[in-house]
Amino acid sequence: MAGRGFDVTTDVPFRVGLYRLAPDTYVLAMVLHHIASDGSSFGPFARDVVTAYSARAEGHEPQWAPLSIQYADYAVWQREALGLESDPESAAAQQIAYWTEELDGLPDQLDLPSDRPRPAVASYGGSKHRFDIDAETHRRLVDLARTHHASLFMVVHAAYAVLLSRLSGSSDIAIGTAVAGRGEKELDDLIGMFVNTLVLRSRIDPGSSFTEFLGDVRGTDLTAFSNADVPFERLVEVLNPTRSTARHPLFQAALSLEPAHARDVSFAGVHAVGTELDMPISKFDIQLWVTERLDRDGHPAGLGAIFEFATDLFDEATVASFGERFVRILDGVVTDPTTPVATSRSCLPVRSIASSRLMIPESPITRLLSPSSSRVAAATPTASQCATATRRSPTASSTRCRTASPATSRVSVQVPKRLWRWHSRAPGKWSSASGRWPRPVRRTCRSTPSTRPNASPTCSTIQVR
Repeated sequence: MAGRGFDVTTDVPFRVGLYRLAPDTYVLAMVLHHIASDGSSFGPFARDVVTAYSARAEGHEPQWAPLSIQYADYAVWQREALGLESDPESAAAQQIAYWTEELDGLPDQLDLPSDRPRPAVASYGGSKHRFDIDAETHRRLVDLARTHHASLFMVVHAAYAVLLSRLSGSSDIAIGTAVAGRGEKELDDLIGMFVNTLVLRSRIDPGSSFTEFLGDVRGTDLTAFSNADVPFERLVEVLNPTRSTARHPLFQAALSLEPAHARDVSFAGVHAVGTELDMPISKFDIQLWVTERLDRDGHPAGLGAIFEFATDLFDEATVASFGERFVRILDGVVTDPTTPVATSRSCLPVRSIASSRLMIPESPITRLLSPSSSRVAAATPTASQCATATRRSPTASSTRCRTASPATSRVSVQVPKRLWRWHSRAPGKWSSASGRWPRPVRRTCRSTPSTRPNASPTCSTIQVR
C-alpha cells in the first residue's frame, strides 16, 4: 500500500487500509503524501481517529469541534507575510538575500568514502543502520549545551559536522534539516505540510576547540532559523546550483533530532501504538536521525540514532563505521570540550588504500595516488634513469631514486613543485609528523624530502606501504 505512490494530479493524497491479524488484533495503516501532511500532523490526525472510533463504538456520529483556522488560511497568511520578492523591504527579498550570501561558493557535492561510485541517476534506494548513545553521554551532552547556551540539536549538529569533515576531508560542510514551520499555537491542531528545509553551513577550522566551533554553529543555526520562511524549492530556483540527477541540490547529508514523545493513542479499552513503516528509501546520501529518550522523571535516558543511507553508495558495514566514529566524537567532546576538533577522539584505524574497497574522496594527495594519474609511476626509477637524471643535473633532487622491493610494494609519486612549497610553507596542514594529513591517507603516507644541503626542493617522494 505504501509502495504504490501517488499521482497527485488525479489521486487523493491519502490512503487507508485495515488489516485483521487475529480475531482481536487489527492494524490500521494510513499513508499520507507529504503534500498533505507532515510529521507533526500525526498528533491531530490520531486524535481525530480516536474521536471517530469512540463515537462509532458508542453508536453515534463523531462530534467534531470546528477549527479556528484552516490550512488555506495559513497559505494566504504566508504569502502576505513574505511579500513580493521584487520589494527589497519584504521578508522574502531579505531572506533570499541572506541565503544568497550564506551559500555563496558552497561546494556542489560532499564526497564521503563510499563503496561504489556515484551513479549518473540516483535510484533513491536506501537502508538504515541503528545504534544507541548511552544515557550518561546523553546527560553530558545536555549539560554541555546548557553551559554554552545552546540546544541539544546544536551540539549534535556540531559533532555531526566534525564527523562529515573528517570523512570527506572538507572544511566546508552543508547539512540539511527540517523545521516544523508551526510558529503559532493555532497551527498545532492542523493537518498539513508546514515543514520547510534549511541548509546549515559550517566552516570548520581544525585548530579551533569544539566549544569555539559550537559557538559558531549556534550562531549559524539561530540565524538560519530566523530566515526559514522562504520555501526550499523556491530557494533552489533562485540560487540555481548545478543540477544533477545523481544528487540532492545544495546538500547531500541531513540531520533530524526528535524530542522525546510517545505515540500511544490508547482509548476506550483499545491499546494502540503508532508506528512508522520502515521503507527502503533514502532521499539523501546519508541522514542522521536522533531521537531523545527520557525516563519517568524527565531525565536523559539515552539517544536512539539511525543512519539512513543511499545503497547506491554505501554498504551497511561502511555506515556502521561512521556510527562508531560519531559515538567516539560525542564521547570526546563531553570528556574535554576544549579539545581541538582536528584531534577529537574520533580516530579509527584506516584500512590500507591498496586493500580498501572504499571510494576515497578526491584531494590533491589522492589525485597523486590515483593509478590513472600521469604523475604516478608504474614502478620506481630504474638505475639507468637515475644515472641519466644525475648526469643532466648533478645537484638536482627532483627524483629520489631507490630500488623497488617487492616485499614492501612501494610506489614512487612525483609531487609537483607547487605542492612541495605548500608543504614547506604550511607544515601544520600537510605534515605527517603533526598527524594532520588528510583523513583518507592519514597514517599511510610519509614525506621524504631530499636531505642534500644544496638541493632545490622541486619535488619529493611519497611512499605508500
